Amino acid sequence: MSEQSQMFAVEGSGTTVLHPVGFLFLIICGVTFIFLPRKYALFPLSILICFVASRQCIAIGGLNLYFMRIMVLFFGAIRVISRSEFQSIRFNALDWCVLLYGLSIFVTGVLNFGITSPEIKMRSGFMVDIIGMYFLLRSIIRDEEDVNMAIKGLALISIPLAVFFFIEHSTGRNLFSIFGGVPELTPIREGRLRCQGAFGHPLLAGIIWAAFMPMFIYRAISKDSSNRPLFWLSIICTCCIVLLTASSTPVLGLAAAFVLMLLFPLRKLTRPAVFTGFLSIVVLHFVMQGPVWGLIMKINITAGNSGYHRFLLVDGFINHWQEWFLLGSRIGTGHWGHFTFDTANQYVSVGVQGGFVALAFFMMTIVLGFIAAGRISKHRPFLGWTVGVVLAVYCICFFGISVWGQMFFAWALPLAVISSLQQSYSRVALSERDEGVGYIYGEELAS
Repeated sequence: MSEQSQMFAVEGSGTTVLHPVGFLFLIICGVTFIFLPRKYALFPLSILICFVASRQCIAIGGLNLYFMRIMVLFFGAIRVISRSEFQSIRFNALDWCVLLYGLSIFVTGVLNFGITSPEIKMRSGFMVDIIGMYFLLRSIIRDEEDVNMAIKGLALISIPLAVFFFIEHSTGRNLFSIFGGVPELTPIREGRLRCQGAFGHPLLAGIIWAAFMPMFIYRAISKDSSNRPLFWLSIICTCCIVLLTASSTPVLGLAAAFVLMLLFPLRKLTRPAVFTGFLSIVVLHFVMQGPVWGLIMKINITAGNSGYHRFLLVDGFINHWQEWFLLGSRIGTGHWGHFTFDTANQYVSVGVQGGFVALAFFMMTIVLGFIAAGRISKHRPFLGWTVGVVLAVYCICFFGISVWGQMFFAWALPLAVISSLQQSYSRVALSERDEGVGYIYGEELAS
């Protein structure tokens, strides 16, 4: 059973969960999303995702239309079609990989379970989450100005969100529980409250905001940045949000974000560093008594972490490869070891759901994202490095969580940003080449 199935029970059961306040939020955010200028459009979408629990949904024909999906299928479709915003997209390799990854998850589900099974209803929803959300963001984010405005919107959201997290930590009660999908009493592990706000799990909240951190750092120290006090405040608020989740994986992701951003002056050593890292992993695998992925058990940042469970998942994934390799698994992962039905690892989850083909498309999405970030760096070095760091943070955190709930938005956002920036700068480069003008960039960091 995947994390999605645990949190939302059976997607195909089609149960409506609707709170009047949540529905009002949906209408307000949806209408403003349609009519706001493009550079502000991401703000109402982000507000809905961060402040309304993801369990809010309207069931139609056995399909659970969560608010995020309604934003994509209804309000997003109205906006994109009425404004012809989708026409701005020039398909590139990254776009195709996201599309094929989403399709492969659906097709393997049909082949394994049949077109009428509840599993297909769930995967139909994932199609909207993966493909629909990505291309919606791709349509409304086109250039660097849009990216900067999106970061500013998230920075503004981090401030009240941190306040809600502090309230939850001080009272032990989650105010967002009225929407369903999150517990009223904040869960406790080893004596520490694990705050989660409107997010489906403390891990989800922590990882999403840890991944946003590089973008706030970028805007806080860029020379051409305005509202620097806002971004410094958002950095503080984001640290508080991550730490209040009391989870190892988000804290590790946050630390990685800070360290990797500090390494920007050494960016020319990235390729040798990556090669050395992979070589070290291979050497360690042969000199260690156990497999190299056993190092996952050694990561112990917060008390009561699930390092051993993460190890069992990876170990079972490798040792039981014949169960999932071709089309994904039909029998699940529960027999791999203790609690391994919880596939809290994105790489394992993708392989189990869609087999080698889906996993290959997912990995290619990441690889092409890094390649595109490198191309962006030729025009805006610090911005290209920043979006690359966001991807790197997710790659690290994916060993402790699979993409579900609000993370579909948070994962699609950097991919859409990278793809759109690559397209935008390619146009600039072609225009300048045609005009015989060389592109010269200045120092991006504040003195």
